[in-house]
Amino acid sequence: GRFLTVNPALAQMWGYASPDELVAEITDIASQVYADSSQRLEFARRMEESGEVRGFEYQSRRKDGSWMWVSENARAVRDAAGTILYYEGNIQDITERKRAEEALRASETRLSTIFHASPMPIVISRIRDGRYTEFNDAFQNLIGYTREEIFGHTARELNIWVVPEQRDLL
Repeated sequence: GRFLTVNPALAQMWGYASPDELVAEITDIASQVYADSSQRLEFARRMEESGEVRGFEYQSRRKDGSWMWVSENARAVRDAAGTILYYEGNIQDITERKRAEEALRASETRLSTIFHASPMPIVISRIRDGRYTEFNDAFQNLIGYTREEIFGHTARELNIWVVPEQRDLL
């Protein structure tokens, strides 16, 4: 549960002046590095089962107490009897990617809320064939079909255009 050796880039990423300082100060990886120590248990479980992890993401604590997201790739190094001696691998700071993903999720949630709560009928259909791929309740109420009856069908199939040829002009 402690580091044997680290490179200067990892020490700097976590806010330590040198690799030696990081190795000396972090004596329990589970409680000092992981935001959630159960993630360390999951990491160890995966290493025991498969001998490696790829893209293992977790929140990690910097020396100053701030948090960052990291992605870790590692493999277990074993002795001749198969006992794990240590892990070796690399860690990448993915904090900005996680922030961008969260911002995108929030934006998608806002857009979805606006789309579905709008009193105006709104529909999304594929250009190539006009099949409905999304629509709000106002559209469904306007044409009087159920979600199942609308989804994947076209305006022509649902016979909702007074002059069907007008749909082809869109």
